[in-house]
Amino acid sequence: MKRIGILISIVVSISANISAQGLNNNHKIDSKDLVNLFEAQGIQVFKFPFVTKRGEYISVSYEVYEMGKKINERRLIEDALSDRGITINHHISRRYSKKWHRFYMLERNDSLTIRVVLPGIGVTEKEDISKIETLAFNSNRTPKRINKKRLVMWAYGNIRGSERSKSMNGIVTCSTGLEGSQIIENYDFIILFYAERIKRKNKSD
Repeated sequence: MKRIGILISIVVSISANISAQGLNNNHKIDSKDLVNLFEAQGIQVFKFPFVTKRGEYISVSYEVYEMGKKINERRLIEDALSDRGITINHHISRRYSKKWHRFYMLERNDSLTIRVVLPGIGVTEKEDISKIETLAFNSNRTPKRINKKRLVMWAYGNIRGSERSKSMNGIVTCSTGLEGSQIIENYDFIILFYAERIKRKNKSD
């Protein structure tokens, strides 16, 4: 993950001054070019500007499905802190504020590294994608102030050699407009990411 941070820092710092190569093609590199470069390296970036009030935090979780069956689930903040014996406290909002919640996905060989950077904490998880032919990503338009648990983004694909993969000749169709249950029904492998606003009192309250 350190390599990703270095790559992003370098690209962002110089992108404003770089143009496409060639005497007759000196157009400046823009954000779309950076997205294409990241995707070519197996890197996907998503970010959500959630708003919280004092004593609240955004709980991020994900569920993994294979052939319609749930095979794993994680609540990133709660599980990470619980595993380390740490009390949920330091990332809770002290005032009304908008904070970015960032998701970085890195495909490397047979695994998907999930790096989620939230206010006050960063969590890294890995999921096995060795059987997946092509992994795609999508996200929902999400309000800054969420009032219920919401599906914010997902990864999806088909298992290499499966009936669905054979019928589609290895192509993964677009998932835009599908609900969570429909995504589970339409693909062999899915990771659904959720965000939920949680009210919790500060120690000082």
